[in-house]
Amino acid sequence: MQRLVFLILPIVWMGSSGCPDSAPSEPPTDISVDALEDSTDTSVDALEDSTDTGETEEDITVPSEVLMNEEGPTNMLKPDEGWYRGDLHYHTNYSGDALDQGGDDLAIALAIADAWREPVWVEAHPEYAGNSLDFIAVTDHRTTEGLTDPAFVHDHLILIPGEEFGGAGHANIFGIADHIPHEPQGDESQNDRLIDAIEEAHNVGGIFSVNHPLDGGNWIWDTPNIDAIEVWNGPWAGFILGTTAEELEGGISGAGVENPFIRDAFEKGTDGHNHKALRFWYNHLTAGLHIPVLGGSDRHMIIPAGLPTTYIEVQKEADEEVSWSTLLQGIQDGATQVSRSPVGAQVLLQATATDGEEFSLGSSLPANRGPWTLNITVSRAAGGIIRIIRGPLLPPDADGRFHAEPDVLAELPITSDRVHGTVEWTPSPSGEWLHAMVFEPFLEEEPPEEIAQLIEELSIQFTADGLVAMAEALIPLLDIPVMLNPAQCDPALWEPWKPQCMPADPFPLATFYLPDNLERILHRVFEDGSPTEWTMGAITSAFLVPAITD
Repeated sequence: MQRLVFLILPIVWMGSSGCPDSAPSEPPTDISVDALEDSTDTSVDALEDSTDTGETEEDITVPSEVLMNEEGPTNMLKPDEGWYRGDLHYHTNYSGDALDQGGDDLAIALAIADAWREPVWVEAHPEYAGNSLDFIAVTDHRTTEGLTDPAFVHDHLILIPGEEFGGAGHANIFGIADHIPHEPQGDESQNDRLIDAIEEAHNVGGIFSVNHPLDGGNWIWDTPNIDAIEVWNGPWAGFILGTTAEELEGGISGAGVENPFIRDAFEKGTDGHNHKALRFWYNHLTAGLHIPVLGGSDRHMIIPAGLPTTYIEVQKEADEEVSWSTLLQGIQDGATQVSRSPVGAQVLLQATATDGEEFSLGSSLPANRGPWTLNITVSRAAGGIIRIIRGPLLPPDADGRFHAEPDVLAELPITSDRVHGTVEWTPSPSGEWLHAMVFEPFLEEEPPEEIAQLIEELSIQFTADGLVAMAEALIPLLDIPVMLNPAQCDPALWEPWKPQCMPADPFPLATFYLPDNLERILHRVFEDGSPTEWTMGAITSAFLVPAITD
């Protein structure tokens, strides 16, 4: 039995050989741990100290603004406000690796995706009332077969058709009905095949989003026409470093092509595979490629959907029914953000021009309408901070590579469950991008000894095999008899710090909810290779202001 568990759990969150974990990019590099721990100090000296980016004092804009407590619902991003939440990276047994690993058929997988609404769960965790998922994207590896399954239907979830494309390097293609091959066709090179695949997706109204670009299955390809980047794949997991230098160099050498955004992302994304992916996105913005952020659980088995959760804002009439095509238009419009869970931090970020015109999150802003007033509302992150990060548009270096130069415009403490304030932003005449990140407190109560041991084991960074280390650390917390025989699941036996069996999954291997504190541990933020006292809360897409031209 233990051998079976060990074989199963290395892909607990979805780091199988079929779909490696993702890699992000910048803000944790810019986070001073001491400054963050002291972030409730809003003095000028404290704010200057908190922007530990190597810039001179003259380069840092120190805001005089603070976020004030505000009345209102903490669940701000709801369908009646135009926001829909869901998971954009989700596998069923139509993925060969999920089938081999004991995953779930389509009908059960969809029931699991909707399980945050289960009355027994909501009764035990009332914060989830009204916070279930609204959509799920089915993205099985290199197949659209599941999209024609009679079970591809749901009475609550909006189902987004798609597939996970690729072999060496993965991407989700949303909004397609037919498989798009990743193998070269005819006399195409591999890079040509990817460029053509993007065009084929666009020709049928699809969206092409690069997944986990630096997790070992690296996106080394030169593909400037992608539509989005998955900056948050599975747990934020600052303890999982992702790809190695040998893997990256070997891939580039073997392919004979190099993505111009990838080396800087690898070199500067030192605090986890998702940190590398974030930096990869920053480098695209720096080149003027204004694309949104996405996130996905990459679930194959055991762990629930929605960790992390992606929010999409849509523009619609009051009586208009929202469909998957409406959601894809929302992604194309750029108004997205990723939160650690369906009940994680939420952000409303709006830019107002000097003449009073308002622009929603993710907008391309006119070059000559600043300075801009950023209207910021944050909820469900009391005790944390929000960081407003900007970066200039820059040309490539002599080798054609891009290097983002992110800077902290403002870092403000979040003192209650809902706060609001404004920050002034004057972009550089050469053009800038700007977005927000929320850092929630790591833990809000003292963990029991068994959990303290887990935290200690996950306080050391690992290479791409870090998922195995995470799995080994989690095994003692799982109810193995229930995992192998879900009929034994009894919610009356749920324990607050341990994975809690999900009644919606009746087949081995069982699926488990993750209670909030355990989930925070897996989303821990690292800085300079060391764990901080912060959990990644939310990441928004960016505004982009082009250069002012004569």
